[in-house]
Amino acid sequence: MDLDDQDNRLTAWWLDIAPSRQEELLAVPQPPLPWLDESITTAGLDPEDVRRFIDEKRSELDPTRDAGLNPKPE
Repeated sequence: MDLDDQDNRLTAWWLDIAPSRQEELLAVPQPPLPWLDESITTAGLDPEDVRRFIDEKRSELDPTRDAGLNPKPE
């Protein structure tokens, strides 16, 4: 399977998940997710690819050290 196709399938899977479940997936530590294995299987995805995808999503949310600071007025 081509990498772009895999990324598209992972993104479609992610967007199909309820926002509350997305939050559960991004939580550290993750709570028990009994629905996750079935969701991955139903979507025809590789669990390892899903784990990497979630890790990438989680890292996108890590704030930088200057996050939230307003620029100084001139």
